[in-house]
Amino acid sequence: MAWPDILEYATKLAPFAAMIMTGGITLLILRLRQVFATKSDLAAHAARVEELRREHETWVRLHDSEHRELSERLSRGEARFQRVEDRIDALPTRKDLEELTRSVAGMAAAMAAVQAELTGLGGSVTWVKDSLGTLLEHELAEARDAGKGGRG
Repeated sequence: MAWPDILEYATKLAPFAAMIMTGGITLLILRLRQVFATKSDLAAHAARVEELRREHETWVRLHDSEHRELSERLSRGEARFQRVEDRIDALPTRKDLEELTRSVAGMAAAMAAVQAELTGLGGSVTWVKDSLGTLLEHELAEARDAGKGGRG
């Protein structure tokens, strides 16, 4: 076959080839249409995204207020713990309590010694009281006798 015959044959087949290619391209476009999103799909997706954004903002506000509340509670708890630590730091140590025990024991011994001295002095005071009473009685008796003898 010569070139002029091939060209004549190709010109006769060209409309059929164009129709086949147009049909193939149409099928390809219809198939791709199922893969790509339509405007209504995009609008529905945009609406869902906006709804999720609003939900997220609401959650963030709620979370922020709860976070603030928790932070305040933690701060108050920290302050309470600090006060407890300060009170614990102010408590006497074992060494302090041992010194206090020794000091109290020394005072108890000193008080026992004072008690013994007071008990001893109690006897002396009783003797002085009895002696003073006897002397007073004797002086009063002499004064009465002297008063009777001077009158009579």
